Amino acid sequence: MDLLRVRNFTAGTLAVVIASHFWHQLLFTHIAKRSWFSAVCRLLPDQFFFAPLMTFLFLTIMLVTNGQNRFPHGHELFRAQVSFWKVWIMSQFILFLTLRAPDKMFFANLTGLAWTLTLSQVEGLAPMAQGVIDISPQGSSQKDLVLQHIPFNFGHTIATVMWGGSGFSKWFYALHSVAYYALPLKAKWWIINGSRSGEFSRIWGNLNPDLQTESEVTGCLLAFTPGKFWPKEVAEKYFADNQIFGMLRDPYERLIAQFRGNLPNYGGHSPEFSRTCDVNGALEKMLELYQVNPYANQCTLLPQAEYFDQPFGVAIAVDNRKFPDSANELLRLHGYSQQIAQQDIQHVSGCPEVWAGDLRCDVKAKVQEVYKRDFELLCQKFGYCNWDESVCIEGVKEMCPSNLEQRRENATHCQ
Repeated sequence: MDLLRVRNFTAGTLAVVIASHFWHQLLFTHIAKRSWFSAVCRLLPDQFFFAPLMTFLFLTIMLVTNGQNRFPHGHELFRAQVSFWKVWIMSQFILFLTLRAPDKMFFANLTGLAWTLTLSQVEGLAPMAQGVIDISPQGSSQKDLVLQHIPFNFGHTIATVMWGGSGFSKWFYALHSVAYYALPLKAKWWIINGSRSGEFSRIWGNLNPDLQTESEVTGCLLAFTPGKFWPKEVAEKYFADNQIFGMLRDPYERLIAQFRGNLPNYGGHSPEFSRTCDVNGALEKMLELYQVNPYANQCTLLPQAEYFDQPFGVAIAVDNRKFPDSANELLRLHGYSQQIAQQDIQHVSGCPEVWAGDLRCDVKAKVQEVYKRDFELLCQKFGYCNWDESVCIEGVKEMCPSNLEQRRENATHCQ
């Protein structure tokens, strides 16, 4: 006999039986007649209000009794409830149609017990009682990736979609920015573990509560700090035995995105240049700041090559120029079902006609000096060896000027 399973289902059964007892008493007190209409009036709140609550309660008990301090995922609740409805909508209707008032207590308790036993046999949910949840789609394989979040390389988008699924990203990011960072560590983990969706079981990048402390080396959040500077115990826990991947972005285009974002304390905040869309003046200021403090503004000015250094450096480079298709392809190849849609992408929007082709040759030369290793990585990883090339991300809305072909003809050429 599996004593763990017996214990867990006993706890769930007691809760459901007690709740059903009082619920049916309430129903038959307020809807006392025996008729088709009265049966329907009992059935609707029972199946579409009370039943989902009991599903949530039962699955939560299953998880908590196994030491998993989280709420059921949305897909787990949905699967259990649909299976329950297949069995109980018609059964409950017959019960409500034929039940006499003196029998209501007995049948309420019996229904609660039968309801719990039904739930325990729902396909795919029984493993919850044993502390094992395998909800990976059939045919998927490794799921062995972990993100090294390089600032201003769509890390927020990737982490949020992997946590909440497509279509959820921007809503959650707004909430996260306002309230999430202020919560205690345990509360953050409770929220993250209790509400993530799909088969993904790790929390990447800036969403991971363990990475929201400041680095003693850089002064930036660990989420934005190269892995080589992390405390060893944090790095080993986060990266584990997974393959570390990171987005690799064209240096000109990445700095211009920071200028266009104009975010205080994160990137290239320069309102004096943003008002006139003076991208050259803004980049000169950013490069000067880097010389004074390379870790300024949450490490957003650091060369991306720093995140490739070992230990705990990026092993799989993903072409940011082809985002989101490049990231989606990597996720698909490693067995993940999540895919990044256009509406999920968090991106800058200021000075929309500014692009890399507007940079003066002297500014380009300074960028090449500071980000020499990034240009070398682009050549090594993707064959982008023309350091003078002006590019933008054509797969993301508002990341290229509206008249791109004409702007290409008029772009600055310095070699």
